[in-house]
Amino acid sequence: MNASDPIDDPLARPPRSVHAGASRSAADAIRFVLGAEGIPAVVESGRDEKGALVWQTLVAADAFDDARRALDNRASLASVIDWDEYDVGETSSRDRRLMRSAPLVRRLSRTFMSVGAVLILAMVALGLVAMIANLLPSG
Repeated sequence: MNASDPIDDPLARPPRSVHAGASRSAADAIRFVLGAEGIPAVVESGRDEKGALVWQTLVAADAFDDARRALDNRASLASVIDWDEYDVGETSSRDRRLMRSAPLVRRLSRTFMSVGAVLILAMVALGLVAMIANLLPSG
């Protein structure tokens, strides 16, 4: 093989997928973990064999083994955390107030969205009636 052979050129090799799933957030989290380890990665969408949307985290072919090792190390570290022993601290008064008001905020948001949708439909209907009335001969 000569020096110009595409097999020897790392940029000519296609990237490899270290993660594929239905969630863009999970793919971005994997990309973030790899970035913290110094391994550049990108997230791209695609379709699986059934046509469902899939988000993939891709790395250079040469970095695939390092990426897998970094993700395996993170997974093994996360598995030893005893979440029952982990203390997140006391909930602040602001957070307690926000959690108490969440149902009301949700109800108001849904009401405003419903009213907004009805108003938009009414405006479209009135616009259509006005256009039709404009087209009718007067007299």
